[in-house]
Amino acid sequence: MVAVRAWPLAPAELAVAIRQESPERGGLALSLERGEIVRSYAFRGGSYVMTHDAAAAILAVRGTTRVWESRRYQRQGSFALEDWAPWRAAARDALGKGPATRAEIWEHVRSDHALAHLEVGASGAGSDSLFKPLHWWGDICFGPDRDGSTTFRLLDGDPLWTGALDLEGAGPRAVRDYLAAYGPATPANLRYWLTEGLSAPWRHVERWIAKLGQDVATVEMDGVEALVLTRDLDSMSAFEPSEDIASSPSRGSTRLARHRSSSSRRVLTVSRRASAATWNCGSPEPQRSRAARRVLARPYDVGHKRVGSSHFPWRRRHGYQDTR
Repeated sequence: MVAVRAWPLAPAELAVAIRQESPERGGLALSLERGEIVRSYAFRGGSYVMTHDAAAAILAVRGTTRVWESRRYQRQGSFALEDWAPWRAAARDALGKGPATRAEIWEHVRSDHALAHLEVGASGAGSDSLFKPLHWWGDICFGPDRDGSTTFRLLDGDPLWTGALDLEGAGPRAVRDYLAAYGPATPANLRYWLTEGLSAPWRHVERWIAKLGQDVATVEMDGVEALVLTRDLDSMSAFEPSEDIASSPSRGSTRLARHRSSSSRRVLTVSRRASAATWNCGSPEPQRSRAARRVLARPYDVGHKRVGSSHFPWRRRHGYQDTR
């Protein structure tokens, strides 16, 4: 899955569990607690769970635009560009003895009177603008929650963390990871993941794809060109069409659960790679919201084929089950 939205954690737990043969209850939370995976700010400003290797590429790509240098970002976090170096050093020092909350970090930082004006940003105001670049630089990630409060921890000293990659290494790695998890993928899929999600300029993404060379192949499905890792061509050619129906939580798949009707409270029912219905948590009936009607009324590109409502009429049939 490469990365899965980490808040709220329950849908992420389900998204991971349905892909495991013998899932462990609360396995994702336990893996976070044991430090086997990391939770960091990544796509669209949200927190995501991923492996250390995936994070090394994703976080580097997220920093491509250096958004923290923009005036708009500085106003949002109530800081100035020259504050970055002393703030970064002070925050790292505050976490030197272990995970700490925002308030605990500020108690340490405020001793430096030159940083007193950062109190608003250090409280988390401005969508955590002061803390997000520390994630993208590979300095920190989220630590274990403490009495309902968020903590952060240093990545330095984590035996699984080898450091963020340089951009020229991270870009191709991010493309490769996506294709390994979700390929075949159209350029639109990659644009959604890397450009819309991580703010990487599309011209950079095109260069990263080209850099992969013969490791990537182009295939055509129903007249639509898509990219796939060359190593996966043989195994994919052996796939047989399936009439199976699967229920996926809102965090289950970036490409299948992309429309608005798949919110954090909904479960997406998929058949023949088409969005067939959404289920609102707490309701035994399929939800036919305006957003869902708009999606199902037009062809919907899910990478493999273009499908619309004509492929799967909106009917409660084929054994749909309440997935509460």
